[in-house]
Amino acid sequence: MLAAMSGITNAVEIAEQWEKLVDGYFKSWDTDGGGTIDKEELESVLHRVMVTVQDSDVDRIFAAIDVKGEGEIDLDQFNAWITNRTAAKTVAIDGFIEDFNLREAVLPLFQVFDKNGDGTISSGELATFSLILTNALSLHPLKTRDHLVCEWDSSPFDHNASFDEFVAWQAEVLENSGIPNNQLPQMFHELSEGLHAIFGIENLTKTGSGEDPQTEGSLKYSIKRVADAARFIYTQNKYTLVLDAEELREEENIIPSRWITPPVSRDFHVLAKLLASKNVQLEGFSVMDVAAEEMSPRTPAGSRRSSKVGLGSASHAGSRLGSKASVSPSPEASESTVRGRLVLCIPDVNMGKRKIGIAWFAKVLQMSRMGVEKGYLMFRWVHTSKRWEEMLDAAKFDRAWRHLPSDLRMLALLKAKCPADDKLSLPASTEAMHAAMQDELMHLAAIHEFRQKVSQLAEEAMLAGLSQEQLESLEEEGNFEEILEHYLENDFSMTPEEVMDALKEWNLLPTA
Repeated sequence: MLAAMSGITNAVEIAEQWEKLVDGYFKSWDTDGGGTIDKEELESVLHRVMVTVQDSDVDRIFAAIDVKGEGEIDLDQFNAWITNRTAAKTVAIDGFIEDFNLREAVLPLFQVFDKNGDGTISSGELATFSLILTNALSLHPLKTRDHLVCEWDSSPFDHNASFDEFVAWQAEVLENSGIPNNQLPQMFHELSEGLHAIFGIENLTKTGSGEDPQTEGSLKYSIKRVADAARFIYTQNKYTLVLDAEELREEENIIPSRWITPPVSRDFHVLAKLLASKNVQLEGFSVMDVAAEEMSPRTPAGSRRSSKVGLGSASHAGSRLGSKASVSPSPEASESTVRGRLVLCIPDVNMGKRKIGIAWFAKVLQMSRMGVEKGYLMFRWVHTSKRWEEMLDAAKFDRAWRHLPSDLRMLALLKAKCPADDKLSLPASTEAMHAAMQDELMHLAAIHEFRQKVSQLAEEAMLAGLSQEQLESLEEEGNFEEILEHYLENDFSMTPEEVMDALKEWNLLPTA
């Protein structure tokens, strides 16, 4: 495969080659040509490589691929599985099925990085590799504008990285690469061998015994070998690839101007389940509800939008008793469980190198039962795979936050307060606004004015819905202000989009 692809000149061709390969595997499994793979077709594949095939074998592998649970596998699901770096099985080179282990595939590369053999990779060792790889790509005879999923000019680690951390990093960056899993062992072998050769030639040159035409030829060959393998491993898949440099230049603004395919309630339930495995209870979510939530229909992202300032169900005081800014830990949480609070969920803008909205970052604050902060966990969610994975590179999150427009940063803070139901209480709204003051996205006077205006609108809505007799009763009892305050604090809710509409209409957001 490496020899067949060595003449490819650009990233688009690489992505298309991997896409074509996956499509070929899919068609070889789809024996009836129906456009999907059912259990019988999968069983026939297994019979070619296994002496006996148990129903449990078929069910287990089929369930791993058919993540939608629809009883058949389409091309998108097949592609997601064959590029799922955490999968235990994959399509073999011959089109059948075989075991897959990313740890085994990347081990040769780790061993090349770990030059002193201490079992870790230092920032210096990684920087040396990054420099060689960057130079190899720039010297490639067919060099073009590369679109790699991995940024080699900066280290993702601020410490000596273990092998487990290295594997997790590679799994993260390869999530947006189109290379099938069955190609990774050979490609990582090629990359490792090329690097090893370059290091060897470098040592010969230092001793003065490597300055001859033969050594120069070996160096050129090794450079091309490294560049080829790196391009084939780390080029973005076709879905995430910016196809044309001219198209990028024509974009007036590479930063998102709206929320595109964000994680929805069901996705945050999945995050809660992942956090529970780390002994962290995400506020607002019960792990017992995850299975039920995953079976519910998915609400189209962005389907709830407000066209004008409103109070949602403000006129129905008392109908929002279930709304809340935060939720107490669920009963199944043990005493040792750490509380987790979603702080932010934002899109990975990636400086225009990928389509906006494909990947999202979540930041979760860990707290003890007594409320003592214990640090942050960060996760990455990808629209195509619907998976959360822990993120090691905090700098990526910080960069994505810095490059968001101010109104989307404000929206992100509001949405983080209600990931489960998209309903904000007034206290939760103002709490998000106070957090926004740190980035100068809100001013204290504007928060007070927002609360005052919402209170006025709520009062008008409540009074308009009362009869004359009820109005007279309220006047006699003299406790309307108390009722209004209780409603605003406990029963009132707005969506984050409605809050943003109000802030804009009332000119409460700072001007640039």
